[in-house]
Amino acid sequence: MQELTIRVQDISGTNRPRPVSGGVPLAEGAAPAGSTFALRDATGEAVPVQAQVLAPWKDGSARWVVVDFVAQPPEGAEAEYTLTWGDAEDAPATLPAPVSLTAAEGALLAIADRLSVELEMTDADGVRYTAQVEETEVETSGPIRATLALRGQMRSQDGGRAISFRLRASTWAGTSLVKLEPMIIADPDEGIMCNLRELSLTLTPKGEIGPVRLGGEAPVAVPGGQAARLLQIDDENYRLEGIEGAGGKAQGWLEIEDAQGTIALALREFWQQWPKSLEVGDGRVMLGLFPRFAEGDFDHMEPWYKYLYLFEGDHYRLRTGQARHWEVWVDLEGDGAALARDADAPLVPAADPAQAIATGVWDEIAPAGVAEMTEYDAWAERLFDAYCGSIEGQRDYGAMNWGDWFGERTVNWGNHEYDTTNQLLIQFARTADPRYLRIAEAAGHHSSEVDTIHFVNDDLAEYFEENFGHANYPSRPGMVHEHAVGHVGCFYPIETVRELLVAAGVGGGRARPYLCLDPYNLGHIS
Repeated sequence: MQELTIRVQDISGTNRPRPVSGGVPLAEGAAPAGSTFALRDATGEAVPVQAQVLAPWKDGSARWVVVDFVAQPPEGAEAEYTLTWGDAEDAPATLPAPVSLTAAEGALLAIADRLSVELEMTDADGVRYTAQVEETEVETSGPIRATLALRGQMRSQDGGRAISFRLRASTWAGTSLVKLEPMIIADPDEGIMCNLRELSLTLTPKGEIGPVRLGGEAPVAVPGGQAARLLQIDDENYRLEGIEGAGGKAQGWLEIEDAQGTIALALREFWQQWPKSLEVGDGRVMLGLFPRFAEGDFDHMEPWYKYLYLFEGDHYRLRTGQARHWEVWVDLEGDGAALARDADAPLVPAADPAQAIATGVWDEIAPAGVAEMTEYDAWAERLFDAYCGSIEGQRDYGAMNWGDWFGERTVNWGNHEYDTTNQLLIQFARTADPRYLRIAEAAGHHSSEVDTIHFVNDDLAEYFEENFGHANYPSRPGMVHEHAVGHVGCFYPIETVRELLVAAGVGGGRARPYLCLDPYNLGHIS
């Protein structure tokens, strides 16, 4: 029998049982194939746990193990657990059953007997599309967590296809929580741009909706039956529609009353991903992932080359090949404010740094706190604070910007050169501090969704070949864009970008500086 110390730290301050989900490393040969896992708390009591080998070593032993359990660490403090493995049996799952997820007619899925879930889109021409499931997969079905994955197409009433979607839904035994992870892939059959006016995750209660509360800076009450919307128009301001009011950074949650009690939903990092909206009307609630807006709503955001590439008239522009995913939490025993705090700071398992590094999964690094690393530890913490402070000070936020940093070559988004995500993850391994993992997640999602090419149609292939001349090295899924205006280029004419860089003195004032508009620079793929 061998063991690994796991720490779970609270930084949300809600002091309630919450799911813990994440990966921990093990040394080669420590846990041979077929090993079973168990978990105990600091008092030695068995804790129900679900363990799944995510990646093995060459000898078949576990290298990374995903663990799921439910914890309630002290407010602002940490709880310690011991993961063991060998021939012992798993600790019995004694937690109450999780929330049920089932198929629903005319919707993506039903949550218990309370809600149906839909994903709806309107394109720039006003054509409405709904998500149509083509593939369903039970990714995980264990004693603690169950995850259902749906894949399909956004289709119009006459069957026309717009783009692809995915939806992962997860539940945890012993909680009233459901995590929904919708994702879209901009893969139109034609065109280098994908234009859409609105994309919403819609939840429809089985019964009549009573009073509603919107999570602005303070809760906003909406009388039963009245339509209303909170629209986060930038990272510092939101406005209310249908009722009077405005505010700054909305907390990003919504509560509804039905015959069985209160249901809450929250979008992780709501204001950071502006524009976003919370809306109620027609007997349902809608979370605006790309909310509808009026022409000119965002013209106040300057400079134009930093923010406005995403907007044209009254619709959004995504470059073909991009993707974006969101994390939405639903609580059937809702406390919206607490749910939003938990969504922004989920509990994660952090392996003891000395043990984690000793497994050999990381490079030649040392845990924080040892005498030899005193100077480095202070430097790394200052750099992390400066990185986060720069994002806040420069307002590096937005629907397709969150997770990145701005200012590379003066006018470009950084696209995480070089290895931002990796360095943040190394600091998490060295410190077990969840702050590092939280920022690393945002950076990793941005790089893998916004900056990576997920799809290439004939028009995009032709654009790259004609303008950048790499016929023998065609663009294809998996390629990564380097730093660029709009992250991936194509939003402005090439000559406009050239004039911008020349005016900014990029490239030493050369008349034809490198424009960073193509994905062919392999020095930017890590």
